[in-house]
Amino acid sequence: MDYFQSLKTVLSTRLYRNCVLVFSLLLFVVTGIQFWMTDYFIRVLHASKKIVNLGFILISITAPVLGTVFGGYVVNKLGGYTNPNTIKAIFFFCLLCTIPAQALPYLDTFLVAAAFLWNLLFWGGAMIPGLTGLIMVSVPVELRSFGNSKSELIKNLIGYFPSPFIYGMTVAFLADDRAGLKVLVMATVIPPFLLLSLLLSEVTIYSDEHPQQLKEEDPQVIS
Repeated sequence: MDYFQSLKTVLSTRLYRNCVLVFSLLLFVVTGIQFWMTDYFIRVLHASKKIVNLGFILISITAPVLGTVFGGYVVNKLGGYTNPNTIKAIFFFCLLCTIPAQALPYLDTFLVAAAFLWNLLFWGGAMIPGLTGLIMVSVPVELRSFGNSKSELIKNLIGYFPSPFIYGMTVAFLADDRAGLKVLVMATVIPPFLLLSLLLSEVTIYSDEHPQQLKEEDPQVIS
């Protein structure tokens, strides 16, 4: 299979495509937060610089790490990535991530905003183990390295790269210090719909128990 055939196979897979987009949008939000949130707390909420720096360090360390551990534990308890309930769990985590994200730009108190930010990063972190596994098992075994490399490219192009620039340009263009954060968190509205579309349709998961025997008719279809 040549490059373009492999690319077509990977990108035409609904499970792969949606999970990569969800992951990319999550990174879009998180990257912007990592880059700009301390400045936002100081300039917009007028919090002490020392308190903001200390608080952001604690939030950045505890929330994503604990969230990732929790998400991995839940996926494992559900039976792994090939269990249909994994998508349901990620959808639930996504909703819990979206709610505090949408409220964050409208909060005026540092401690309340910090608590909402912690929840955003915790539930965002909880999505990562399930999304990573689903991306891997959404394509045939022989295309997993190819699919993984392309998913990283998409994450960088949609998630990591544009986020800080879009935040900064939005604030400068609209002359509104809250506008950048509002644009960032708008990205959390899309993932629930992408995951819901997976729950409402059949998706194909490829087992890796016997990769050498894997054929086109072998995938497991779940709904």
